[in-house]
Amino acid sequence: MLKKKPRPDKTAYANSLRLLAMREHSEQQLWKKLEQREFDEIEISDAIEKLKSENYLSDTRFAESYLRSRKIKLYGPIKIRLELEERGVSGSIISAAMQHDCDEVPHDWFAIMQQAYDRKYGDSKAEDYSEKAKRCRYLQNRGFESSLITNLIKL
Repeated sequence: MLKKKPRPDKTAYANSLRLLAMREHSEQQLWKKLEQREFDEIEISDAIEKLKSENYLSDTRFAESYLRSRKIKLYGPIKIRLELEERGVSGSIISAAMQHDCDEVPHDWFAIMQQAYDRKYGDSKAEDYSEKAKRCRYLQNRGFESSLITNLIKL
């Protein structure tokens, strides 16, 4: 009778590598996923420390990657910052990622907001105040600043 070989991915470290091979994760996200797979805290902690020392896990790299992907989907800086905070990324790393992104590729949040607005509403004009307010709420929910929104939509 053949004995089954133990699967090598039964360790927290192997599971983490598999997850990180698919996409970047924040430390908090990875921790939660490993907890869901019922690994104990000590094993999770050891795996995460090893991954960080080998530079396989980096909140900085995760924040930069996440920022790029959300900008492509036309979200604003407020929403992106909140989502990164929800994923356990520290405020200093978020600020550094946003600053690095600005230095690397100067972007204009107004232009990104304009694209989101045009994609949603096209050339249609907002005739009454309630329609303008609805459009403002849409842009606020996407994470754009009120000052930019009022420049785009004259109330």
